[in-house]
Amino acid sequence: MAFSISKPFRQPIYTNLWFTISLLILFVFSAYITLASDTWIEDIFELKEDISMEFRLSLIVVAFINSLCTYFYEKIAIWYISLWWKNKKEKKRLEIQKQEMEFNQM
Repeated sequence: MAFSISKPFRQPIYTNLWFTISLLILFVFSAYITLASDTWIEDIFELKEDISMEFRLSLIVVAFINSLCTYFYEKIAIWYISLWWKNKKEKKRLEIQKQEMEFNQM
């Protein structure tokens, strides 16, 4: 679900229709596998039959919390880190320009 906000991916995630559809399908399928207790799912994925619904719901909650943390990390932390990096590069560039101007004045 995390989607880079830096170059060249500057558009919101929902603007890519096929990617959004595939995420939705994967989400629904994963939730179905986690919550349903069908025998064909247990056979294919070799799951234990005695998994409680409480445990299954806790997995969904953990996945939701992880999604929120990932989203906010990308929107907040990465944004501040990118601003810091940009300012650092700009300061270095200005320092080099200043040194060149001082050297040219000699």
